[in-house]
Amino acid sequence: MAEITSEGLAQEQRVEEELCTKYETKLTPRGITPEKLKAHAASVAEMEDKRVLASNAESAKAQLTQQEAEGRSNLSDRLRALQEPVKKEFGIGSPEAKEFAVGEPLTDSTKQVIARAKDVVKKWVTYKDRLGNQGVIQDDIDAIQTDADSLGTLDAKQETAKKAAKAATQAFNDAMDTVVKIADSIQSGARMAFTKNKAVQAEFKAAKKLRYSAPAREKKTDPPPATDAANTAGK
Repeated sequence: MAEITSEGLAQEQRVEEELCTKYETKLTPRGITPEKLKAHAASVAEMEDKRVLASNAESAKAQLTQQEAEGRSNLSDRLRALQEPVKKEFGIGSPEAKEFAVGEPLTDSTKQVIARAKDVVKKWVTYKDRLGNQGVIQDDIDAIQTDADSLGTLDAKQETAKKAAKAATQAFNDAMDTVVKIADSIQSGARMAFTKNKAVQAEFKAAKKLRYSAPAREKKTDPPPATDAANTAGK
């Protein structure tokens, strides 16, 4: 289905301005004045500014989302790696293994992964001598703490970026609505001014069509080849 686009609205505004200048005498009494055309152009410029801001905000959000996912994955890998020496030292079904969440899945929840990391850091104080038998050292736990802190920072930044992107997109949509309202009022005035002139009406209708994206065309597929039986039947 065709959708209204900012690029299309900008193109419609340029064409409508030419048409309104061309038919100024008939349109001015209906409020389609040079001032209104300037306001239309200004609304398009505002819309384009908002579009750029929204695009940049979405890009920033996407980058932080990717960085958060990578940070979560790195921390999850460290936690899983630590579970191996825990299993060797205490056994898979031991109470100590349960304390280190051995056998429990890690989800894509940043909150859960950070909480799991904090638990590990606390438990290390109790079990560091035993885990030291399996080659675990303080540096391993410090790395988990560092990664958890970094992930927490990324999570906060991503949440802020998400809100900023939402606000920027809403501002862009509002700006588009403003452009549409002005364009529609021009279309309405032109329709009333040229009720009897189909040719001029067609010019304005063609301008309005520019605001829409072209609908996606369905892919045509070649018909299946005829079977031998069908070929024989046709002879």
